[in-house]
Amino acid sequence: MRPPRWVEGNFSTVTGSAVSTGLEDWLLNKGVTIFISSHILGEISKIATRIGIIHMGSLILESGFHDLEKLRSRCLHLKTEDRSGTMQMLQRKGLNPEINENGIIEIRDHKPVENPSSVASMLVMSGYPPSLLKVEEEDIEDFFLRVVSAKGCIQ
Repeated sequence: MRPPRWVEGNFSTVTGSAVSTGLEDWLLNKGVTIFISSHILGEISKIATRIGIIHMGSLILESGFHDLEKLRSRCLHLKTEDRSGTMQMLQRKGLNPEINENGIIEIRDHKPVENPSSVASMLVMSGYPPSLLKVEEEDIEDFFLRVVSAKGCIQ
């Protein structure tokens, strides 16, 4: 086993893409581990295979990147002319819709999020054609904030 190699430096938005291209090649072809500390999570997520969230000196989450993708929140946003009727119909169909702070109906159930066209068909056939139907996925920065706040790290 070779000893780890340490790389120190600043990962900024200006140099991020150039650095990540070089690091990706190095990681894939040389079999090394690089520890990067950065607040630019979107760029890091493009090259990382494992991500750890360290907050206030404590490791609060460590995960492979593919497992991390599964932990990110996803929901189906929808609007219709009759929000109240739509909510009742969705509940009768066994879904758990909620209305978010913007007045948009959200469905977090796995099946509708994975197959929004089935929800669109259900809405149209029930007389509630959607004016909005969109799968929303939490980005990595929002995921970080959610995890940190859930661990009681943010007041």
